[in-house]
Amino acid sequence: MNELCKKAINTLRGACAKKEHAPLEVLQKLQHLGLSPAEAQKGLEILENENYVDSLRFCRAFVHDYFFLRHWGKIKISYAIAQKGIEQAQFEIIWHELISQEQEEEQVYNLLCKKKKQLGLSILESKTLKNKTQLFNYLLRKGFPTALITKVWYKYNDSDEVD
Repeated sequence: MNELCKKAINTLRGACAKKEHAPLEVLQKLQHLGLSPAEAQKGLEILENENYVDSLRFCRAFVHDYFFLRHWGKIKISYAIAQKGIEQAQFEIIWHELISQEQEEEQVYNLLCKKKKQLGLSILESKTLKNKTQLFNYLLRKGFPTALITKVWYKYNDSDEVD
């Protein structure tokens, strides 16, 4: 292993010790630091063997942070994590491990209440087609499935509990 390779791996050891990184990100960073694709792959394997890089650990942290802190839904998180090179099967395992159906419904309900309050909509105003569409589109952009949004909407909004 040459000096450039050792230096690049040490640089990424420090970065990976501070923050979780996806294996694809680490591979790209190693190549950006001047390593050939073969050397970068070997460097990634070294970092994985030393437990600096772990795709399941990264996926778990990513799903937790984006659901609970950024309030993203399953669809949006799924697309974002696929861009990081994480397999859909791993994502599904972690999703069901961390997030329950009740938590998803509660998240949609809280976002719906927050958006209605932000828009200054009363219960009756939120039932107009324009406002209902606006609220639905907001939740869709956040990455929640239509079926879940509809379920929460009819569970709470039609019973006039959302304020």
